[in-house]
This record gives sequence, C-alpha cells and structure tokens, in this order.
Amino acid sequence: MRKNDVYEILQEVNYSLDFISKQYGKAQKEKETKEIVKVKVKATLENLRSCLDYCIHDIDECILRGKRKILYFPYSDTKEDFEKKIKKSFPTLRNKNERIYGILESVQDFNNIENSWLSTLCGKTNTVKHNGLLKQKRQDNFNVKIPGVYEGTNSSVTFVGCTVVKEGKSIPLDLSIDTYGNMTSQGPIDSRLSVEKIDWVTFTIEGMDEDLLDFLTRCYNEIQEMVTKIYTEIEE
Repeated sequence: MRKNDVYEILQEVNYSLDFISKQYGKAQKEKETKEIVKVKVKATLENLRSCLDYCIHDIDECILRGKRKILYFPYSDTKEDFEKKIKKSFPTLRNKNERIYGILESVQDFNNIENSWLSTLCGKTNTVKHNGLLKQKRQDNFNVKIPGVYEGTNSSVTFVGCTVVKEGKSIPLDLSIDTYGNMTSQGPIDSRLSVEKIDWVTFTIEGMDEDLLDFLTRCYNEIQEMVTKIYTEIEE
C-alpha cells in the first residue's frame, strides 16, 4: 500500500507551500518581480496529482483486488460523466465499498460548484507536465481602513472638507488615496484619526482568478482530508 508514500509527498507539498509563501514576501518588496518559482509550482502540482493517483491505485488493489499498472484518479465536471468513468474503470467499486465511492464523488467539481478545484488541478498538472511552465500575472493589492468611516480594497477615494466625530470631538478628514494605494494630504493627518493600510501581492495563472498560493493550499487541504478518509476505509 502507498499510504506512507502519499503522506510523505503531502509533507513535501507542505514544505513547498511554505517556501512559495516566503517568495511572495520577497516579491512584495521587489516590485520588478513579475513571476515566482515556476518550477516549484510545477513540482507542487505534480506532487498533489501523484497523491490522487497513488490513492486510486490502492483502492484498485485493496478494495477491488486489481493489479492494473496504469490508473488515473477519476474527475469530471458532471455527475453523469463521473458515473460513466467509474462504470468503465471501476465497475464494481460502488458495490464493494459505497463509502469510498461517496468520497470520490464528494470531491468532484459538480459537488463543489462554488469552490471546485479537482479538474483545475488535474488540467494544470497536465499542462506543466507536457506543454510548459504556467505563466503568472502579478497583482499588487492594498486595503485601507478608516474605522467607522471607510474601508476599500484596490480602490481610490478622496475626502475633502470632511469631519469625523470621535468620542464627541470633531476630527478633520482631508486626504486622497489613489489606485496604487498612495496616500496624500495637503496637511498633516490628525493624530487622532486612525488610518490602517495593508499591502500584499498575489499571483494568478491563465484561466484562474484565484491567487495561485491560495489555490495550491486549498488543493493540499482537500487532498489531505480526502486521503485520510479513504485510507481509514481501506484499513477497516
């Protein structure tokens, strides 16, 4: 059984996510950095996919008593197509162990419409394995918060001749924030006025709006949860 291999790979993925996260921190300070550790991203995608395929091999061998050398984790956008794939490649699975069938079905995109990840992971892994590294797009982000007055992300705002009442006292508010997060004021900002600004950077890849690191982390968490359930069933 490949259980130990799967968890060893997941541990490596965890290390990789930590490394990628640190590169985000560096990139935030280095504005000229447009892409980060693309080879590490490739390896992380492939490692996550390997966990899926190792797991399906163990299902085949331990539950279905098969000995097939080539197997791939089933994924589909629709329930109908998923059932066809299972019927073709694992026709006796549902009868042999309905709980494992249910686990495989639960992670499919059609059961996670708002937070799908499986088809994207498998598709992007195929891309980096056969076609090339994934090109990235950098986005510099900021959030400005003036408690009780304003909060905005990646947006400009101007306050002219405004007044904020705090603890019964009037505080003048005259400042501008441009689309890059730069804050300007004709005079000094009143020290009684709390202005909180947070900066961060994100990287996305073609076909995805979600931040790359957020996506990889989500895949890691989903797969870790799934394989734990599957191996619990296999070992019963």
